[in-house]
Parts: sequence; C-alpha cells; structure tokens
Amino acid sequence: MTAPEEERLRRWRLVLGKEADEQCGALAGDVLRMDLSPQSLFGSEAPYAVVANLPYYLSTPLLFRMAAGRRAFSRLLLMVQDEVARRMAAPPEDGKTYGSLSGAIPDSVTVRGGPRVPPGAFQPPPQGR
Repeated sequence: MTAPEEERLRRWRLVLGKEADEQCGALAGDVLRMDLSPQSLFGSEAPYAVVANLPYYLSTPLLFRMAAGRRAFSRLLLMVQDEVARRMAAPPEDGKTYGSLSGAIPDSVTVRGGPRVPPGAFQPPPQGR
C-alpha cells in the first residue's frame, strides 16, 4: 500500500471509530483478478461490506463481477460517476440509457443518487462527470 493509501485508511478509521481498527482494511492488488470471496480474503464465509469510490474505467467490469458474486457482500456502498449510476438505474423502457449494466444489476439492489462531488475533489481530477 502506498503512503497516500495508508493515510486515507487512517482517516477512515478515525471517522468510523474504535471498531474500525479490527473491521476496516484495505486490499492491494488487481481487483479485476483477485478472488473476492470472503473465504479467500478473510478466511471466513461471512459476507462483508465494501465502501469504495470506483474509477470510471473500472466501474463496469467491477460491477459485473460484484453482481455475479453478490452473495459475498453484506452491503455495497459505491461512488460512481453520474453516467454509470444512470446506466445502473435505467429501466428497460429507457432505451437510450438501458443496457447490459442495467440488466446485470439485480432487483435486490437499490441504486440511489447521492451528493454531487466536484472533479476537483479528486487527485487527479476525473475527465467525466
């Protein structure tokens, strides 16, 4: 893990409180190749929660992986770019936005919009919205 990643994890632990020292961690590696099963990552079958800001270029392939392995997760709290969120939430009637990502998101998942975060809040700033 790089120094900036360690610092972000330290800040999250401060925000989340004492329990986070044992329950919050960061994984290093290629998330598109690693085994995301709880047994592989934590040595337990218990589902786990993920809180993440997904970069645009990883959003679609990672969301497909997470949808396929959804039993591994107790909760997913993900920040994605506006375009990705709209595709995730699009109903079949919305032929312009609806697509394979919309169909891959199971009915048990709630897609909600959240606060808009300006590009300048990220380093480096993203190109899209």
